[in-house]
Amino acid sequence: MQSAEAQGREYQPQRELWPGPLRFLPQAGTYIADAFVQMARGGSWGFAVSRIFRGLGGAMLAAALIFLTTILGRRICNWIRLPVTRLNRPERFAVELAVGVAAFGLVFFCIGLVRAYRGWVVLGVLVAIAGGCRREFVEVGFRFRELFRGLGNLFRDRIGLPFAVLAAVSVVVALPVTLAPAFSVDALVYHLAVPKAYLAHGGILELPWNIYAYFPMNTEMFFLAAMSLGGEIAAKFVHLAFGLAAAAGIYGYARRFVSQGPATAAMAAFVTAPSVAWLLGFAYIDLVVALLIVAAVIAFTAYADGKKPERPGENKAWPLVLGIILGALIGTKYSGIPVAALFGFMMLVLIWRRGGGAGNALKRVGIFALVAFLVGSPWLARNAVWTGNPIFPFAGVNKPYWDEEQQRELVQFVKNYGYGDSKLERYALLPWNISINSAFMYYPADNYDGIIGPLLLILLPLMFGVRKGRNLGLAALLMLGGFLLFVFTTQQMRFFLPWLGPLIVLGIACAERAGPKFTIVALAAVCAVAITNTFISIVHVHRTGPLHYVLGVEDRGEFLDRQLMGEHRFYREVNKLEPATLTLLVNCGNFGYWCDRPFIHDSFIGTRTLWRAADRQKTSEGIRNELRKMGVTHIGMEMRYFQVDMQRKKELKLVPDFLNKYTRPIFYFEFHKGQPDERVYVLYQLTD
Repeated sequence: MQSAEAQGREYQPQRELWPGPLRFLPQAGTYIADAFVQMARGGSWGFAVSRIFRGLGGAMLAAALIFLTTILGRRICNWIRLPVTRLNRPERFAVELAVGVAAFGLVFFCIGLVRAYRGWVVLGVLVAIAGGCRREFVEVGFRFRELFRGLGNLFRDRIGLPFAVLAAVSVVVALPVTLAPAFSVDALVYHLAVPKAYLAHGGILELPWNIYAYFPMNTEMFFLAAMSLGGEIAAKFVHLAFGLAAAAGIYGYARRFVSQGPATAAMAAFVTAPSVAWLLGFAYIDLVVALLIVAAVIAFTAYADGKKPERPGENKAWPLVLGIILGALIGTKYSGIPVAALFGFMMLVLIWRRGGGAGNALKRVGIFALVAFLVGSPWLARNAVWTGNPIFPFAGVNKPYWDEEQQRELVQFVKNYGYGDSKLERYALLPWNISINSAFMYYPADNYDGIIGPLLLILLPLMFGVRKGRNLGLAALLMLGGFLLFVFTTQQMRFFLPWLGPLIVLGIACAERAGPKFTIVALAAVCAVAITNTFISIVHVHRTGPLHYVLGVEDRGEFLDRQLMGEHRFYREVNKLEPATLTLLVNCGNFGYWCDRPFIHDSFIGTRTLWRAADRQKTSEGIRNELRKMGVTHIGMEMRYFQVDMQRKKELKLVPDFLNKYTRPIFYFEFHKGQPDERVYVLYQLTD
């Protein structure tokens, strides 16, 4: 079967517009029914029970990691004498957990430097944290019990009840995705693949063929700890737990401004956003970023509630805490660098408004910046040692594995997220497009790669009441800065999600200050959006079909074979090779998590290794000799994309002759999922 390109037709993927609830209501009803019908025909209760119990074990391990991380954060907050009386219980939990993330990441970074990534070492570190922080262990334990008791109160409030139910449904819908094997692209490429490689090596090592392995890895340290003790399912539950912690922080932040019912609505609006509900089941980092930004907003607001005018020596702990939290963010994602700069600017504005003086303002911001740099610097220093560039692969190259053209294509790829070609469509109409024209799709990038529903269309009109509340103006300025970072860096939905929770809180707080009638209308609109978003999440999860795996209808291989574009079957063939082999993978997804054999994969833009060999050697025999020097014994290729690359690079025209003369195919597989999704995988063995 010919591809769409081969037949000379331009393939235009259909855009998944934001769907209405009535359109998908019948499909949502089949989510549970269809899975149980399938299981009744061929499922296995034994497999279902074992998978559910394995998930329960992973959930308990994730809860233990969150608990111990909060203990670490509590110890640090006690040490710097943070005035926690300005925080309510959920806010305090979010701030202490965020501070603990910084400490946890630093501890496991140091363990990796001495090559001690072993299950028993991880367990020993966790036991040492519990034993060394006995007082905090008891304090946090009592506070967790109070938080769980408060969770029941959400369902007793008449206003908050429907929102609490919707949030609970979204979490339940995400559970089958969490219990299923990892199939999300970024997790297979680096969120899980890099910790797996670190565990196999016993410590931190450079993976020059994977540019994403150079990203900051704070969250991946949690995944590494979970995988060493409980496998990939435990790692996925870690991300779900951080998402719930972010929701708790949003609720606590909302309680600072509004009553319990509207605060529950703010929390539910965040959790029911389809992108959030979908990410709850993935081993990604975005909900950790959401927690850190929510905690930073909480800490900044508590700092803003201090004495006015501020005198030198007062509130010294808050710049330290903000620096630790933003340092943890820098150690989690590169986008934390401009976010930290934004908070530093806001601190200058705050102290200037208080009349604290230029010297005091510069001193506080200097302390904040120094702490943020020190906490976030280990991963940047790692990159500087390996490549000479602390933020590699951006703003520099690392030859021979990464060149200027690849860097330009990566930057362009990141900038392509969004909608529309004109500035009017891309910027002026962004609130409309992000609400109506967004969709779950990796390619093309012009659909934001996520859905939040029409929340922005509801929140923006509410901002007109921003001046009616204390410190709401500062919060609005902070939210505006975060939104502008999203607009002018990359318009991928996951870069906006961390700001969504505080933005919802700000909108609902403004609505409540506008009067009871306005509050009722706003809450009704938020409820309608939450209901619609919940149905969208149900349908999206149903299309993936993880419940079939959980209930025993499918085994692991059958489930993964249905995902993506046939790569899992191809990697199973690669795993059948002898352990001493080294396979060069070209356009095969770079799913290192699935590969149990040594491999090299072209970073981001495929065929670069073959292209460089052809460009230098000029002959088929030269290509063979260069690959032999690299130790390559096999080549795995996805032929459709290779044909596209060959048209772009004339040097690649030598490759077919090289394949004919010096290789033999040992595996051939065609994957068809509709004509535009055709894939052809071939595994070659190098010959003499």
